[in-house]
Amino acid sequence: MTFKELRDWEWSYYESKMFLKSKKLSYFNFKHGFFNKQFDNKSIRELANFFGDKNSIHRVKQVHGINIIKASNTKEESIIEADGIISDDCKQSLWIYTADCIPVLIADKSSGVVGACHVGWRGVTQRIIPIAIDKLISRGAKSQNLIIAMGPAISMENYEVGITLSKSIYLSLNKSTESELPIHFI
Repeated sequence: MTFKELRDWEWSYYESKMFLKSKKLSYFNFKHGFFNKQFDNKSIRELANFFGDKNSIHRVKQVHGINIIKASNTKEESIIEADGIISDDCKQSLWIYTADCIPVLIADKSSGVVGACHVGWRGVTQRIIPIAIDKLISRGAKSQNLIIAMGPAISMENYEVGITLSKSIYLSLNKSTESELPIHFI
């Protein structure tokens, strides 16, 4: 997919700088953005204010794990080790950071409950997304109302995962044995 070929995504602007948004999240009025390095000179507070000046800021110290916390358990000045945040108030600004990992935003279009996860291969193998969905459901979300937007991440051309790790990931996700693999690794 080239820079201009965006089916489910749209470019938006903040002070003439482009950031990416999910069309599906936007359709249901979820304020969000996937920012990049061109925003390095902007503070989190400044970017959060772009979405609403009364939002509290919530972020975590990402550790490539599966801990997902309620946003009220972390504040701008008190950062907890975790890789996911679930809202428990509508005026919360949830922040995660990624480089080669995948930023995943999950929203319930009816209840308004949202979550943000930092997902790398360790999180995938430990099933961080199903864990996040379970936590959203425990907060009142309904699985049939969930929208999931997986943001930009490193490409296959730029990051190669070895055979041993590929097998391990596949086996952990499918709870199968190597003899049951539907594909053959060379």
